Parts: sequence; C-alpha cells; structure tokens
Amino acid sequence: MNRITVAALLAIAASPLSMGQTVVFEEDFETPIAGRWTATGLWHRARSSNGCLTSIAPFPSNKYAMWFGENIGCMYQTNWVGDLQMVTPVHLPATANDAWLTLWSYEDTECFSCGWDWRFVYLSDDGGQTWNWLGEGNLLWRWYQIGFDLTPWLGKDVLIRFRFDAVDLISNQYLGWVIDDVSIVLDACSSGPTNFCVAAPNSVGPGAIAGWSGSTSVQVNDFHLTLSGAPANQFAHFFYGPVEIPPIALADGFRCIGSGATSLARILPAAKIDGSGQLDVKLNIPGSLFSPNIITPGSTWRFQCWYRDGPGPGGNGSNVSDGLRVTFCL
Repeated sequence: MNRITVAALLAIAASPLSMGQTVVFEEDFETPIAGRWTATGLWHRARSSNGCLTSIAPFPSNKYAMWFGENIGCMYQTNWVGDLQMVTPVHLPATANDAWLTLWSYEDTECFSCGWDWRFVYLSDDGGQTWNWLGEGNLLWRWYQIGFDLTPWLGKDVLIRFRFDAVDLISNQYLGWVIDDVSIVLDACSSGPTNFCVAAPNSVGPGAIAGWSGSTSVQVNDFHLTLSGAPANQFAHFFYGPVEIPPIALADGFRCIGSGATSLARILPAAKIDGSGQLDVKLNIPGSLFSPNIITPGSTWRFQCWYRDGPGPGGNGSNVSDGLRVTFCL
C-alpha cells in the first residue's frame, strides 16, 4: 500500500507550478548566460562551491547563481557599479489578469535603504531606451524571495535589468549581491492557492486536507490556513517551506515540502483541532520577517499541517495533511 501511495505522490509532486498560472520566463543560471543576458561590472556566474559563497549555499536552484562581487577578497572594491540585463524582451499578454517578476536574492552590503550600496531592479518597455524603476533589494544576510508587480505593463514587451551601485569606494568589503531563480509569472495572484501532494489516511477517514480563506494580499494581512478531515480535539501546527519535493515519510503521512535555500518554518503556537475535525489558523504575515521564510509580495510558499492522531493507521501517533501552494501579492 505504501508503494502505491508514494507512486501517486511522486506523480503529483511533478505537476506544474499551479493551475491557472503561466510561467513566461525562467532563468536559473545553470547554463552560461551568453545570448540571454549581458553583464557589466562585477556581475558573473558563480558556483555554490566558490570559496566566497559556500557560506550561503545551498542556492535556491542547484549549483549556479549570478553574483556581483569579486573572488579576491570576496567583496566589490575594484568596480562598484554594474548591470545584469536581459537580451531578449519578454511579452506580457494583455489577456492576463496579473504579471509578476520574482527572484531569490542574497545581499551582503554596507547597509540597506541608506543611500549606499543600492540593489535596484528596472524594467524597460521600449527596447532599453528608457527604464522604469521597479524597486530594490531590502534585506541583508539571508536568502529571500522578492517580487515586483508587472501588471501595469500587460500587453508590452519588457526587459529586466538588475543594477548594483555602491555609490563610492567606502565600506565595500562585503560579499555583494547574489540572485537566482528569476521568473516572470502570469495570473499568479488571480488564480488563488492550489493543493498539491496527497493526504495519507488517518484514524477518521481518507486524510486531512489543507485549505484557505481570506486574501493572499500581504498588505491586507487576513490570510487563514484551514484544515478539514482531521481527528477531533487533537493538537496541530502548520509548517511551510520554499520548494516541493518527492514525498518523504513523516509519521503516518508524507512531507512534500523541502527547505531549499532557507528552511522549513513552523507556525506556532500549536492549535487545537475542533470537535468537527477542522482547524483555522490566521497567518501572521508581518511576523514572518523574524522567520527564515519571510512572506513578501510575489513570493510562493508551500504549506502542510502536522497533527496528532492516535491511534492512527500506521501507529506512529501523528500524521500530515496534503499541501497548499500559495503565491502572495501586494
């Protein structure tokens, strides 16, 4: 029975990002960038085994990322400004409901939002003649996923540029800027959260199902995680991470979420499932700033719920729900 369940889970784990979403551009920098990107200054493709970068490994995608920094001294002293820019424009269909640029970022600089060591993101809709400022990197010393709303440019062909500018030669003895997994996704917000993985049977039925209510807006901050089909009056907690993985046995169920470049984070305190086998937990989005898995506009996270279940089918005393994939918006 376990072999059949695992086979089904493997098939589901390989499913697309989310029903209704369309990825129109992806770049993980695992192959040389010639013909796809131009790079000036200290921008270059770097491997996670590079002596300057091993402390921030693993990268979000496999072995390579783009780094603004130099191998000698692991800093950006010799050339303090440079651009990483797309070569070929990406078309954003006018028929889409929304569009998002997302990337994973690691920043080690003099400061953030202080007038030095800028990590700017720009967009051009006229072939690079003029550039619109989208925003900037604004967290230090951690991998995090940052997103920029491209919806105002639906119907346009767009180029993306990443600019590092240290402004001066003072206090440049830092690692610099590393980016990975750049994507442009359509309808990420309007399609809503979707389920993945499958729930293992529990003591009361076929398994517990993760759901949601409220809004995926970071600003509104009223997103709720829900659970149904769980054993009544048991304790539970949700956890989340950045990537989907082939299922790994966890108690009587399966974990389908991986830590990626950040970690798995628990949503605490534990909550009690009600008498009808349901649970409702409000997600504290501002509070995620203190977690390795900060929830930002444009970021996508995967959630599951671990819960007590005794005696369950496998005799381990606990189980795991299916998964919920959520893209958060402004």
